[in-house]
Amino acid sequence: MKKCVIISAGKSDGYDILKDEVKDAQLIICADAGIVHAENAGIVPDIILGDFDSYSGDLDKHSNVIKLPVEKDDTDTMYAVKLALEKECDEFVLFGALGGRLDHTIANIQTLKFLQLNGAFGRIVSENNIVFLLSSSSIAVKKKEGFKLSVFAYGDKCRGVTLKNVHYPLDNYTLDNTFPLGVSNEFEGEEAFISVDDGDLLILLSKDSL
Repeated sequence: MKKCVIISAGKSDGYDILKDEVKDAQLIICADAGIVHAENAGIVPDIILGDFDSYSGDLDKHSNVIKLPVEKDDTDTMYAVKLALEKECDEFVLFGALGGRLDHTIANIQTLKFLQLNGAFGRIVSENNIVFLLSSSSIAVKKKEGFKLSVFAYGDKCRGVTLKNVHYPLDNYTLDNTFPLGVSNEFEGEEAFISVDDGDLLILLSKDSL
């Protein structure tokens, strides 16, 4: 797999996970003021792009800048995703994609489905959250100390949802997007087993910020 880390301009609750994720990345892209997070974490990106409506720093010191128009269909993060797909990346990590403006947070979560439809897998990460999409498949999720596990129907319904090794298990259950039954579960053991027969299941690992 070819891994791309995209650093966006949302709020950060720490940089340890970002530093860890870039270690094996083949491409690092900063979207607009994501360059601030990169600089704070001591990371040198391969590409910096955006309309730079949220960044007031000195771009002239960088030689790898792509300036985008303010009026465009894609967010800066989505443009970065499309550029990385053109470069044949198929594993994506989005940092700085949560917090801040709610509309951008929702747009970034929707980007996970866009990636899936284009043959790639994406995760949104921060120090206190990990978000990814599971579609008509199964996965074992390792326990992270202090983190809760939540699952939500991304579309209308998720059929055949099974949760094992958790405090509130489910067996062949139909989740819909009108009632958050899957919120704030707890691990029972070192990993939880999650499967969904039909539909897109949004999976979150979250812990309280200090």
